[in-house]
Amino acid sequence: MQNELMFRLTAYFISILITLLLLLSGCGIKGLPVPPVYAKPPAVSDLHYQVAGEKLNLTWSIPPMQPGGNPGIAGVKVFRLKESLKNVPCQDCPRTFMLMSKIPARSGTMQFQDSMEKGFGYYYKIVLYDTGNHDGEDSNIVYVRIK
Repeated sequence: MQNELMFRLTAYFISILITLLLLLSGCGIKGLPVPPVYAKPPAVSDLHYQVAGEKLNLTWSIPPMQPGGNPGIAGVKVFRLKESLKNVPCQDCPRTFMLMSKIPARSGTMQFQDSMEKGFGYYYKIVLYDTGNHDGEDSNIVYVRIK
């Protein structure tokens, strides 16, 4: 009887010890969380413009994805910064672009048309985004002014 009691106590103690070790050890690799890795869409490098009166026409082409890149380019974001020619900001001041349009991507040459006002300067840039809504790098910036 005493042996049986001693056996049960030992088994109970060992099971509690194993349970505590499992609960306190956790699982997985210890360390800081790591953000997921994805390939950014490529930057547009051939942003061009044409002016006809007070209308501006931007044109660019979608660059091909690099091997092993993301699932695909979903669209294009067109950004614009409008500045008065009378009150020109300082050269080192940060420029804040506003989102003008989101256009679904298609192959070949793409375009965007905008109206401009006299007495203002306009900066434009293009940013591609993928199907996961991750933005790529900024395109080249074009500057147009209407006196």
